[in-house]
Amino acid sequence: TKNNLDGPHPQESTDSGAMTFSAAIEALDSSRADLEAVRSELDAVYREYEIAVERSNRMAFELEMLDIELNRIFNTSPDAMWVVDEQFVVQRVNQAFLSMLSKPREAVIGQGCSSLLNTSLCGADACPMKRLKKGEKRVECDIEVSLAGEPPIPFILTASPFEGVGGELVGIIASLKDITERKQAEAALRKANCMLQRMAMMDGLTQVANRRFFDEHLVREWKRMRREEKPLALVMCDIDFFKHYND
Repeated sequence: TKNNLDGPHPQESTDSGAMTFSAAIEALDSSRADLEAVRSELDAVYREYEIAVERSNRMAFELEMLDIELNRIFNTSPDAMWVVDEQFVVQRVNQAFLSMLSKPREAVIGQGCSSLLNTSLCGADACPMKRLKKGEKRVECDIEVSLAGEPPIPFILTASPFEGVGGELVGIIASLKDITERKQAEAALRKANCMLQRMAMMDGLTQVANRRFFDEHLVREWKRMRREEKPLALVMCDIDFFKHYND
């Protein structure tokens, strides 16, 4: 009787052990479910990571191809080309530009553009960088550049925006094309036009202004005197026996 009162009943011990084992099984099942959920989450995260890595690799490859293509365009262009950032610092040049400056690449990259080509546009409102910042899509103008103490060389400058990944303006791409031959042709054309105009207004034999010149000059002076409210005098004379000279 004393033993029964002091110690646990055999049936009670069995029931308690069974309940403890059952609780352990339930806890194990719950942990297994939690692990499966964590594993699923990790699998999903890993898949997203793989997709992100693949996208990043693809973008890196595309950027590398774009850089190669840009270098190919730069190096095959016969015109001098460079990329200048917003701080007016040269970031990239092609071989034609280096040849024009007669400088090595390391002496050009990182330098201010005005220290390499100081033109009338530098610091002015007509600066291509300033014009593109104001919203212009393309800038094209004629400039003259003096290189190594040589006479000024005429160039046509063409500048376009150089945009960042987000589409923001980070600099400009500019090219310089030597238009010396075009300028020489234009000068020759102006000279020829002046000669033709003079020939059209002068008598070939006497080198005296002809009737066409007289008519145009008379109309011009008539309008001027009318505007200034002044009189206009006209003197006419005749040369005797001019026919013998003309023949």
